[in-house]
Amino acid sequence: MIDLNKHSKKTYSQNGEDGMIAAIFEHLGIERGTYLEMGAGDGMHISNTRLLRERGWHGVLIEGNPVDYANLASNCKGQHLINRYIDCEPDNSMDYWLSSSPLPTDFDFMSLDIDGNDLWVWDSMKQYVPKVVCIEYNYTVKESLTIAYDPAHRFNNDNYFGASAAALCKLANAKGYKLIGWTLMHNLFFIREELADGFTHYTAEQVPTGGGWPQSSRKLVSY
Repeated sequence: MIDLNKHSKKTYSQNGEDGMIAAIFEHLGIERGTYLEMGAGDGMHISNTRLLRERGWHGVLIEGNPVDYANLASNCKGQHLINRYIDCEPDNSMDYWLSSSPLPTDFDFMSLDIDGNDLWVWDSMKQYVPKVVCIEYNYTVKESLTIAYDPAHRFNNDNYFGASAAALCKLANAKGYKLIGWTLMHNLFFIREELADGFTHYTAEQVPTGGGWPQSSRKLVSY
């Protein structure tokens, strides 16, 4: 049985995601797969997919910030790049933009870290069903909470961002995924149920919470 939390190892990622990603796909027998990273930054610093690219993976990198995107375009030639802040509107959704990319609908790995509508964007994905999802959670709260959907949202250095582990686990369960690990106060790892054998499974109650960003005047909503 693989306890993913024991495989944390940092090469380029922020909190050991590299080692956990490697352990998942070694178990699945996928050596050169396909990926999506939303909130890709410059593609180099604290990247969850840089090591995959170095190992021959190909995929889609999405970054809304124009300065970061310019660096991304320079650093990640040969990948499919999108300069957008994605939301859930029909002409700006993940499904909409991926439909013009080479990514298959059952691609291997998704990293989602946009400090905002993370839950709503994942929920909006109907055509694309990644095998493995790494998604940032709001570690400042324990209850099932998220920001209210807002296409104009931008992170403001407070605790009004994303969704709690409880909310994301609720969505993941509805979409047919199991929680198999996390990096402390940062990302959750989910895998499709039919691929979950061989991994230790967790519940939202086991995910550490507390501390972090200062309290926002805006209130998270129940999910």
